[in-house]
Amino acid sequence: MAQILWLQWLLKMLVVLVLVFAACGPFVICPSKAQRPALLQWSLIVRCTLKGIPGASVEHNTFCVSAHFRNCAADRWHEVVSAVEHAIEGNEQLRVTRGRKVLEVRPKVRCS
Repeated sequence: MAQILWLQWLLKMLVVLVLVFAACGPFVICPSKAQRPALLQWSLIVRCTLKGIPGASVEHNTFCVSAHFRNCAADRWHEVVSAVEHAIEGNEQLRVTRGRKVLEVRPKVRCS
């Protein structure tokens, strides 16, 4: 029974991958060498900016840079969002996605 459930799950995941591939074509999940300096520069700028906001933190991941505000006071999280948006302003290589009390800056990846 467990093998059948596992095979059904695997089949569903394959269908999802085929649909994503059909919609976007080949896609890249990690930043290219050209995009890595922009991520590093952005993380340094925002790390310095967020130093003055207690509870805010910056995490440089492999695929993105995360600005966390889950430990900020309720009246200060807007400052984190403003700092992130201001730091990325005018940078055409990066985009911001929002999560639960976190902003992630990722390289823009073109779907064909």
